[in-house]
Amino acid sequence: MSRAAEAMRKLPFTTLLFGAICVGTYLYQMIFDPQVRHFTMNPWSVIYAREYYRIISSCFFHGSIMHIAMNMLSLAAIGTTLETSFGSMWTFFTICCSILLTGVVYILIAVLGSVVKYNSLMQQHSLGFSGILFHLIVIESARNPNASQSLFGMAQVSSRVYPWVLLVAIQVIMPNISFVGHLSGILVGTMQTAGLLNYVLPGVRYLRSLDESDRLHRITCQPNFVKTPSESAFSLFSRSNTQLQLSVPAFMTPVIATFRGVCDKIRVAVLGSGRSANENIYFDEENGVPMTEALIPDGSDEEISAVSRETALI
Repeated sequence: MSRAAEAMRKLPFTTLLFGAICVGTYLYQMIFDPQVRHFTMNPWSVIYAREYYRIISSCFFHGSIMHIAMNMLSLAAIGTTLETSFGSMWTFFTICCSILLTGVVYILIAVLGSVVKYNSLMQQHSLGFSGILFHLIVIESARNPNASQSLFGMAQVSSRVYPWVLLVAIQVIMPNISFVGHLSGILVGTMQTAGLLNYVLPGVRYLRSLDESDRLHRITCQPNFVKTPSESAFSLFSRSNTQLQLSVPAFMTPVIATFRGVCDKIRVAVLGSGRSANENIYFDEENGVPMTEALIPDGSDEEISAVSRETALI
C-alpha cells in the first residue's frame, strides 16, 4: 500500500468525502474541459440570471492543480482535527451549511458594495474551497483562544486573531486571491462560534440519533466514521456576548450583536415566544476558458497580458 493510500485511509469519513468530491470535480474539469466560468461564484449571475447552483458549484471547482492541492492539504489537516473532536455528522452538516451561507454572505457583501457604488464585486468570478476552510479555521482557533498558531512557519500568532491575520497575510502575498470569499468564511465561522447557527444546524441529540440509525448503518459502521461526542464537547457554540468579545475584533462585536437580535426576532416570529462558512485564473475573453499560469500557452508577454484577470481563487 502506498503512503498516499495509507494517509487517505486515516482521514475521517466526512473529510474524505468532501475531499473526494473536490478531487472528482477537478478530474471532470481535466477530462471534459468545461467552461469553468459557468460554475464560478458570480453575484450578478446568481441574482439576476437566477443561477443559484453557482453557490454550490463554485466551492468544488478549482483553477489549477496547485490550487486544489493546497486546499485539499488544508482540508485534510483542519477537517481531521475538527471531525475527530465533534464527529462525522457534525462535520458534514457544518460544511454543508458553510457552503450555502458562505455563498450567501459573499453575495450580500457584493450587494452592499454596489450600494456604495463599488460594483466590481458584483461582476467578479471566484471559485475554490477556501471560504469553507476559513470557516473551519475560525472554529479551530476558537477552541484554544489562549494558544498561538504558526503563520507560514515564520511567526506565532494568537489564536484569537489568527484567522484575521491569515486573511490579511494571504492577501498581501497573493493580492488577486478572493478577499471577499475568505472574509465570508470568517464571518460564517464567527457566527457559528457565537451560537448564531444553532438555529439552523441540528442538535447533538439528533446527530447521535443519526449515528444509531439503521438506515445509515452502512455509513456509520465504517472504520473512519467518528461518532458524535457528548453535549459538553459543543459548549464552544453557546458562548455569551461577553465571551464573544474576546474572540473577535472589537469592531465586529456590534455587528454580531445586531445579527443575533435579528435571528432572535425571526425565531420568535416563526416559532413563537415559547420556543427558545493561489494563483490567478486568467479567462480568455472570447471563449471564457480558464487558464492558470501553468496552463497558458507559449506566447509573448503582450499575448498573455491580453487575457482577462477577473476571476479570483478562494
